[in-house]
Amino acid sequence: MVLIGHWSVMSSQLHGWADGNVILVGMTMTSTMMTIFSMMLMIGEPIWMMAPYWQRMLVFLWAFISIFTFVGQFTGVVLNYFKGNSPMDTLVEMNTAYFLVLRFANFVPALYIFLYEGLAQGEYSLFSEDYGDWSKVDLTDKDRLYTEEYDDSIIF
Repeated sequence: MVLIGHWSVMSSQLHGWADGNVILVGMTMTSTMMTIFSMMLMIGEPIWMMAPYWQRMLVFLWAFISIFTFVGQFTGVVLNYFKGNSPMDTLVEMNTAYFLVLRFANFVPALYIFLYEGLAQGEYSLFSEDYGDWSKVDLTDKDRLYTEEYDDSIIF
């Protein structure tokens, strides 16, 4: 839903990404890609779950950087909001807050990727002890990850 809202704001309110602004187009591309990666983790897509370690690590680092910069920007907006004395400070804060709202579509899936991979909650998460051991994987049933020990249950 957040990505759909992001796309609708960019296409309608900003008149097609402000007539092709590179920053806004890049923001939409990263938000869309991060959403696709998080959805593949959420449904347990075998193509992504068994992807090479370096690819998953790259996306994890990308998610970490997105979260770190979003939280830093949010903290800066809150702190500057309470210190603002002149209209110029307020204008800069409004622009920063506007970009913060647009970046929220990237923050939500990045947070999911960061928590899933970083906390190693799933059997196929990046920092799990069993990562790389695909001996229990059975891809015969609708191309989803099943294991012998869980008998027809989807592993997330």
